[in-house]
Amino acid sequence: GKITHSKEGWTLDRVPWTKEGNKIKRRMQNAGPFKFIQGKGVTEGRLIGGCIDTLQSIKNTELCPPLSSWNDAILFIETSEEKPSPEIVEQWLNNYGKQRIFEKINGIVFGIPGGDIPYDDSDYALKLAKQLKTFEKYDAVLKKVTKAWERPELPIVTRLNFGHTCPMLTLPLGAHMKIDCKNKTISIVDAGVKE
Repeated sequence: GKITHSKEGWTLDRVPWTKEGNKIKRRMQNAGPFKFIQGKGVTEGRLIGGCIDTLQSIKNTELCPPLSSWNDAILFIETSEEKPSPEIVEQWLNNYGKQRIFEKINGIVFGIPGGDIPYDDSDYALKLAKQLKTFEKYDAVLKKVTKAWERPELPIVTRLNFGHTCPMLTLPLGAHMKIDCKNKTISIVDAGVKE
């Protein structure tokens, strides 16, 4: 079905993993619309990806998906609470280009950049503002890298609420996703679970 943001918004707030922590009200951010930063028309493909920090650590190992797995896929990536800089993410994405992955995929969806701000941090507002500014930087990196690897038309959608935010959307690995750049919609075509 069609993917939408949580009506409550999203948060990066870190609360203690305790019964008391579960009762703490987190500060929610307005989800806003998904951002379609490039691409036209409609594209589809199987979902492959995850946390880019983790994907980077399995490259060139037996855990890394074979190159054929990327054919006609939609790459979904997000950053962890470690907050890799846009410059580091650019290096990691260039590695995908060197592996010829950008030649094979049909699109990219990028999660709201992860972060981890203690709910009671005295510099909460400053840290949140800094994190929000990275959104545009990651968007610029995605456009720069796909252009460098001769895929400036590759559909890219950012600001999805999956990964290291709460509440998070679960993207079923291997499910079929449809990106409609004209109507600005994203859908999971397959059922995420089978009986």
